[in-house]
Amino acid sequence: MRVAGYVRLSRDEDKESYSSILSQKSIIEEHALQHNWKVEKYYEDDNCSGYSFDRPAFNEMMREMENHQIDIVIAKDLSRIGRHNAYTLLFLDKIKKMNIRLILPKEGRGYDTLQDENDLLGITTWYNEMYVKDISRKIKGSIKAKQKEGHLIIKEVFGYRRSLTDKHKLEVDLEAADIIKKIFDLYLSGMGYRRIAEELNSRGCPTPSKYNMYKSGNISGKGKTADLWNSVHVQRILKNDIYTGTLRLGKTEKRTIKGKSEKLPMDQQYIFQNNHSAIVSKEQFEEVQKIAERRKKDFSKGAASLHNVFSGMMYCQSCSSYMIAYNKAGKSKSYICGSYHKYGRQSCMRHTIQEDILQKAIHQFLEIMVITYSEEIKKMKVDSDKKYNSSDQQLLKTYIHEQQQCKTKFKQLIMQKVTAIEKESNSEYQSMIYNCYDELERELKQRLLYLEARLKELEQGLEAVNLFKKPEPYDLLIEILNQPQLQKKHMEKLINKILIDQDGSPTIYVKANIEVLCSHSREGANLVPDQSICIWQDSKS
Repeated sequence: MRVAGYVRLSRDEDKESYSSILSQKSIIEEHALQHNWKVEKYYEDDNCSGYSFDRPAFNEMMREMENHQIDIVIAKDLSRIGRHNAYTLLFLDKIKKMNIRLILPKEGRGYDTLQDENDLLGITTWYNEMYVKDISRKIKGSIKAKQKEGHLIIKEVFGYRRSLTDKHKLEVDLEAADIIKKIFDLYLSGMGYRRIAEELNSRGCPTPSKYNMYKSGNISGKGKTADLWNSVHVQRILKNDIYTGTLRLGKTEKRTIKGKSEKLPMDQQYIFQNNHSAIVSKEQFEEVQKIAERRKKDFSKGAASLHNVFSGMMYCQSCSSYMIAYNKAGKSKSYICGSYHKYGRQSCMRHTIQEDILQKAIHQFLEIMVITYSEEIKKMKVDSDKKYNSSDQQLLKTYIHEQQQCKTKFKQLIMQKVTAIEKESNSEYQSMIYNCYDELERELKQRLLYLEARLKELEQGLEAVNLFKKPEPYDLLIEILNQPQLQKKHMEKLINKILIDQDGSPTIYVKANIEVLCSHSREGANLVPDQSICIWQDSKS
């Protein structure tokens, strides 16, 4: 008889009646010995839930049963086979049809499909399922209680680390936070997700998973890591408000055991404002979300709209529809009411305006603002230089310390490799030693190259460092005015909306913070970021 043993362990569901893999095997061996059988093979699922029947070893056993390679299966009890009532009963029915014998020595007084005299088997499978569901409810309840209190029960987020003194508090990781700031600044400068990823890759910035690998000391590269940044990495960071100091818990929930996580509505989440130090300001984060939403709408209208300076911020004054760009041979680029363009006069009037008129209007406004309020604008500062330099100094010390550690590790690896090769005379094993150490050396070399590049940027103040610093308001305005044409990235910072009336006359609204820049009584303005001010009304002529 071809006898197989099946053992399974779940560290969550078996806490109260813990039965190790070894003890299960011992029970199976004892029963086999009583019948003078030899267990030819064990199918072992370690840390697999019995609620799911999609388990590696269990699936392998089923395949071999279907191929008539097994005659008898022995398991400790029915809960080892599974804790899903319906699936367990289907399994029992299936093996009977395949004429395979199942023995469960510890199920009641013992269960054997050859006799099948246990009329309470259905109740047993039901109880097993209720048991795992009860544990699931207790775990969920415990997690919810901790979330409600603001306990940090999430994985470490790129940019932060757990405090050494309080595991429920987050501290800023300076090196990772530097990358986070770059991502936000690059996006606000006009770059998209893909271009930011390319920029980070060109500068050798480690991905979140690669960075965690370095910090954990796992330089062997074991585990799944992403070597290069991609659009998804960038998008996730830009959409995560944890970088504003907000802790958000209970964002998702599994409705069923082993089911897919579903996003919960905002009113069911636990949100803690100002929970930890922010890496980016809330104003910067909100601006990124507005631009992302605008670009999303532009993208849905076609890739060409992304290259139109005013797309996504221009509306028809009559019907509130988006104005869309169109080009005709021999004529300047114009914008036309989207509703009229799609449905004709039955929905709206033409409402058209040339792009060069808008360019002229905004350019004139900026010139007036720079000339009239130059002294006030020059006095304004975006960020504290002292704070920026202090952060750089800390980061510089961190990089230097890690560089020294990496160099020491590299020397130790070389010495260990030489010693290991000298002790081994077999050429085949020598080759394996070479390959193993070469991989470790390669990882350390890559890290050293990255550290050298970042140290060079910080020490010499290269263009990359200046690129990621916010320009002063006056410098930004001069930069815009010196451009031959207005650019979309600047318009996204300046313009809130533009309304076009039936005669093609533009009414331009700038963002309130820009109006505050050129106001003599800034403190008394009482404007909020969502407000906007009309700065230009002109006829088509």
